[in-house]
Amino acid sequence: MGLFSKLADTLKSTATELKNDETFKNLGKAAEEMAGKVSQMVAEGKPAAQSRPVQPTPPQAEEPKAYDLTSEAFTSHDTGEEYFETIVLPEKFPGYTIEKNVHPRVMDSGAHPSCIPIAYLFSRGGKPVLAVLLMKPNQTRAMIARGTYSILDANRIPYIRFFKGYPNEEAYVIDRIKKNLP
Repeated sequence: MGLFSKLADTLKSTATELKNDETFKNLGKAAEEMAGKVSQMVAEGKPAAQSRPVQPTPPQAEEPKAYDLTSEAFTSHDTGEEYFETIVLPEKFPGYTIEKNVHPRVMDSGAHPSCIPIAYLFSRGGKPVLAVLLMKPNQTRAMIARGTYSILDANRIPYIRFFKGYPNEEAYVIDRIKKNLP
């Protein structure tokens, strides 16, 4: 007798024992009864009885509000370079020298020509202390931006970004620049 035959005989005898076992018979009857009750409840449209109390659903955090790029706040005024030129004026930041449109090549001759230029470079005593970058929202992770970031980081010059087309109110821009100036 081979191994397969022995296995088949063992399975046959186990199945016969289970058939004759009262617990197994009762389990099958209980399952059939339960299926019948569930079918009846579904047919009648009744909800199933709960075996434990329902846990209250924790309050969901509010989803962050997305900017509506078609709203009047975004379309009523241009917040590009021309807009910032009316805000970032030397008289609003006394004690600092402000250079406009500084290319990162000034700090690193190996900088790629297409790196995002530094819109405003604030210096005190001839040492750059803050760079202000103006960019489109979809440029923050672009290679042209990363090149500029890495050059500023290598020269230990902190920087802040403003997005063109966003409602950069004058008070917000001035306050943010002043908070980041040493």
